[in-house]
This record gives sequence, structure tokens and C-alpha cells, in this order.
Amino acid sequence: AQGANCNLINNELYCASSDMDLVNNVIINIGLKELPADRSILLEMPGLYEAVISELNKRDFHYTVKNLGSESWIIVEQEDLELFNQIKNQKIYEMRMAENQ
Repeated sequence: AQGANCNLINNELYCASSDMDLVNNVIINIGLKELPADRSILLEMPGLYEAVISELNKRDFHYTVKNLGSESWIIVEQEDLELFNQIKNQKIYEMRMAENQ
């Protein structure tokens, strides 16, 4: 739609090399809409994602999950970010304490 010379062949996008800056900027902008940099969280510690999601659900906390490949990103509203971080940090603390017992 922005005028880049691209073709989709067998589910792969092929673009003119002269249009790659435009194509890359479109991809970045789409990515930022999907995963807002300031409020998208990837929890990679084993078991942490499940523990945090469970706590969020107990509290009726509003969040969205975006799956990208094998990664599950949690997206929260800006005004909820501080509370989310408190919940996440508490779950990390609990998991580390359980490891040391």
C-alpha cells in the first residue's frame, strides 16, 4: 500500500532492494503495534509465565497475550505496568525461595 515493489511467492515476500528501507520501516511499525516496546513483557524464567498468568487471572487483571513463534508476550496497559511489575517480582521472589528450600 505504501508503494514498495514486492511480490508474495509461496508465502515468501520478495521486494526490490531499492525498497528495502521502506519495507523494513513498515515491518518495524507493525511490530511496534503488535508488541508495544514499553509494555510488552517476555517471561523466560521456567514456570514464571504460568505463575504470573495465574496471579493475573486471580486478580481479574486486564492483559493480552501475543504469541510470536514459541514466545508468549504479555501486554499490559501503561497505567497497569507498575502493578504488573510488582506481581512479576513477587512471583520471581517466591520461585527463588522455593528453589532454595
